[in-house]
This record gives sequence, structure tokens and C-alpha cells, in this order.
Amino acid sequence: MRFTYILLAFCSVVMWSGCNTINPTEPVPTYVHIDSFSFKPLTTMNTGGNTHNITCAWVYYNGNVIGVFDLPVTVPVITSGTTGTLTIAPGIQVNGISSNQIIYPSYTYDTMALATNPGQMVTYTPKTQYRSNTSFLQIDDFENGNDFVKFTGDSALIRITDKSLVLDGSASAYIYLKSPDTACENICNVRFSYPTQTGYIEVDYKSTMPFAVGVEDYTASNSPTASYYIGGANPTSGVQKKIYFSLATPLGIFQNGVPGGFFSLLIRAELPAGQANGYVIIDDIKVVTLQ
Repeated sequence: MRFTYILLAFCSVVMWSGCNTINPTEPVPTYVHIDSFSFKPLTTMNTGGNTHNITCAWVYYNGNVIGVFDLPVTVPVITSGTTGTLTIAPGIQVNGISSNQIIYPSYTYDTMALATNPGQMVTYTPKTQYRSNTSFLQIDDFENGNDFVKFTGDSALIRITDKSLVLDGSASAYIYLKSPDTACENICNVRFSYPTQTGYIEVDYKSTMPFAVGVEDYTASNSPTASYYIGGANPTSGVQKKIYFSLATPLGIFQNGVPGGFFSLLIRAELPAGQANGYVIIDDIKVVTLQ
């Protein structure tokens, strides 16, 4: 009987030891809280306004991917050693679609030295700016004029200087529609060449009606071929916003057929059914790519 008791006790020790081998103690992460990005202007070139709409962060620790996180966020980081390197890349929504988030190629990453401090939280504001090799194919801030003219429709995009309406600086662009005038389409007189890499159109706006942004394609001899609308933006309920439109699709459509061509920007607004009037205010339109 005594032999049996010793054997059972021995088995219990073995089983307890085996459980700890299968379920080892889990490491405790160090937490990093990121509320938003700080955007710094470049001093080496004109980059227009300094707004951004960075909606997510792509986070790496010592070169290894931790994940993609909507902002604001508290990121758990399993560290190694006493200090590691945290890299944070700014992400945006392409064409305003929340399910289509990418690292914005024209913005720089930020890095920080992260000390191992299990269970504790560090608050960090990553910094970003345009990359030094960013090429601005076009900037329209409406400070010195208006390059847009009516293309089709009932009204036109005009330049305004009313401080109660201007989004940035001393002037913005303005579209106003009142029924029975329900739609307008405007084209920019300035043309830019096809970007050699995928380009983006940045637009700051505030609106009470939807609008869309597209391009008119021209051959190398400046003959128009066709229009393509990339995407649109919904009313903002009085809040200023920023959106990024990708030129990848129109480039894919037009570049192969007519290499060496040009684009002009299109902006179209339309009153929804049953809405008596509406406006769109636009500023700091930029066409950017990397050299």
C-alpha cells in the first residue's frame, strides 16, 4: 500500500511538470499608445498645405511585422533584450474606402527606441512628412487664381476668398448648386504627364453634397480621348476632410493604349434627389508621385 502511494505521488509530479512544459509562461508585452501622426512640412520645396488623413499605422519591431492598426490604438509589443526599434509607417484609405488601406508611398516612416518594460505603456506621436523624392505634378491651392473652367452642366467651380468658407490660406474653390441647376462638371486647364509610378490625387474638402474626382485623358499631341472618374466623396456634415484618389486604374486604361499622354483633373458635383441646394468647398489639390 505504501508503494502505491509513492508511485501515485511520482506520477503527479511528472504530470505537473509536463503541463508547465506544454503551457510555458507567456511573455508580457510593452504597450505603445499611438493617437495620431504629426505632419511636418518640407522646407526644400513647395508642398502646398500641411493637412493629412492618416487613418492607420503599420507597425514593425526590429524589422518584423506586428500588424496594421486603425488609429488611435494601443499596440502590444513583445520585446526582446533591453531595447528594440519600433518602426511606424503611415497608412491611408485609398479612394476613401476603409477596407482598402495602404502605406502611403509619399510619406516617410518614423522609428523609436523602445525599452523593454513589460506591462507598462508608452505614449508616442510618430512624425511624418513628404519624402524628399516626392514629385508634385500639380498643386492647386487657389491662392493666386483658378485653373478650373466649366466642362458640362449648370454651374462652375469658382475661387472664393470669404474667410468663413476658405479651408486653408486666403482662398479656396467653391461649387454651389440650387435646384433646378442640379449638376456641374469642371475641368482644369493645367495638364500633367502620366506619372512613371502610381500617383495619387489629394483633395481637402468640406461639402453638403457629394462630388467626384476624375481625369480627362489627352494624347501626346494634346487630343482628348476620354474621361474617367476615379471615385467620390460624401457630404461631411460641416467637417473639413481629406481624401486620396489613386491614379492606378486610369493609368492602366489609358497608358497602354496611348503612351506618353497627359491628364487633366475633372471635378463633378450633383445634387441628390430631393435636396434643394448644396455646396462643395475644395482646397489644396495635389497630384503626387515618387521620382
